[in-house]
Amino acid sequence: MKNLITDVQEWAEEKGIYEKSTWESQWLGMIAEVGEVADAIMRNDLDKAEMELGDVIVYYINYLTMRGEDTCVCSELCSFLDDEPYSDIVIVMTTVLELIASSREIIAINTLCNHLQTTTEKALARAVEKITKRSGKMIGGKFVKDSER
Repeated sequence: MKNLITDVQEWAEEKGIYEKSTWESQWLGMIAEVGEVADAIMRNDLDKAEMELGDVIVYYINYLTMRGEDTCVCSELCSFLDDEPYSDIVIVMTTVLELIASSREIIAINTLCNHLQTTTEKALARAVEKITKRSGKMIGGKFVKDSER
C-alpha cells in the first residue's frame, strides 16, 4: 500500500497537481468521485465502482499530502479497519457522506470498500494503473484529461 501511495504522489507531482491545485480542490474532487461510485453502483457496474473508488483514494492521498498530513495514516487505517459490510446502498452512501462531512474520510472509503467487497489496496492499485497512463494538464487548478479537452 505504501508503494501505491508513493506512486500516486509521484504522479501528482509530475502532473503539477501539488503546485497548481489546492487541498480544497482535492477534497471536492474526492466528493465528485464518491458520486461516480454511487452512479456505478446504481448501474450495477461493480467493476467500475471499484475503479472509481480507487480515484476517491487518489484524491484523498493528494488531499492529505497537500495539507501536510501523514499518508501513513491512510495506509494503516485501510489495513486495519474492518467495518461490517452494509447491504443497503442508501445506508452505505448516507454513511459515506456523513463520514466525509465529519472529516472521517478514511472510514468512509473503508465503508465503500466493504460494500463493494474489495480492499483499499486493490481499488488504489487499479486507479494507479489508470492514472499513470493518463495524459493531460493543469487548467485552473484542476487536472484536465486530454480526453476532456
